Amino acid sequence: MSTALLDGLVIVDVTESLDGGFCARLLADMGAHVVRCEPRTADRPAAQDPRRLAEAIHVHRGKTIQQVERVSPDDADVRRLLVSADLLVDDGGPDGFVESADDLAREHPDLVVTTISGFGRMAGWPGRPAPDLIRQAASGFSYQGGVTGGGPLRAGANLSLYVTGVAAASASLVALLAKRRRTAGAQRVDVSGVGVMLAAAGPEIARYSYGGRAANYERGSHDRLPATIMRCSDGYVGVNIANQKQWRALCELADAEHVLQDPVLGHINYLRGAEDQELAMKPLRDFVAQYTGRELAEMGQAHGVALSEIPTANDVLTSPQHGHRGFFSSVDVDGHGPVAVPRVPFVWRTTKEINPVNDMTGEGTEG
Repeated sequence: MSTALLDGLVIVDVTESLDGGFCARLLADMGAHVVRCEPRTADRPAAQDPRRLAEAIHVHRGKTIQQVERVSPDDADVRRLLVSADLLVDDGGPDGFVESADDLAREHPDLVVTTISGFGRMAGWPGRPAPDLIRQAASGFSYQGGVTGGGPLRAGANLSLYVTGVAAASASLVALLAKRRRTAGAQRVDVSGVGVMLAAAGPEIARYSYGGRAANYERGSHDRLPATIMRCSDGYVGVNIANQKQWRALCELADAEHVLQDPVLGHINYLRGAEDQELAMKPLRDFVAQYTGRELAEMGQAHGVALSEIPTANDVLTSPQHGHRGFFSSVDVDGHGPVAVPRVPFVWRTTKEINPVNDMTGEGTEG
């Protein structure tokens, strides 16, 4: 089925950071015509470091690049683009789109303006800088992961920026739907990155608010069950036990049934809060160390246990599962040749087109 569900929608992208750019790219993946405005004097990513080049390819693919004198609401080319635009995506750059939002709404009565910032633009600290780590820290999200005896840790890969981009795309789609249904005209969508991460930290906040234990990085540490990372024979594997049935299956798989007889460690509800988990951890570590990550993942699938190898970037690209499902495509980049990039992260099909997955390679699954 075609992914051009937003065909005919025109979006103007005046973003500078990853979250806004990713928001617009997701909408481009859905078929919208996204025009990205860049100043004519801007340095091209290819002339800069490889990390920035890879980020630009990932975030801005599928967009039409429009060079303008200045990425500003006063620029003639930008104003021309806004005449036919349905949505403007802005992440609070220095040239005044946020300050001009009300004027834009009056000039373009059908325009939806989505503004992304760290703390939100309509209240609080509208101009306070909040890159990825600050969003994770200010929301308390960092306090939910770490290593026992260490401290809170940042989740990698600019997680909060990508999650904010997804939230902004979702909010923009709701505003566009309201416009199409003629229940609203010009709208402002204000997205707070810290607010998005607070939403992600919601269960811990709720637990504390009704008298439960507060979020603690040692309780949710990477070296503690029920969610932990262990070394296997060829790298690392992730273990994430969700319920008692999975915990029993894992103990049986690891020939550690004796752990199930322990009054604390034998049940998932008590295991989570146990101060000393070594009786359970040691047989699992010994078991995991004997096998490759791939072997453990296959055993986990066969026994209903959430186990996954932790692949390198190269392993991800060569994964039979990802390859069969077509998770990657190739983009030609001047001076660099073909570059592998993830495809659109969603697929639309009718229920008649969906077949069950039969094994680890995805064979028997259409697409």
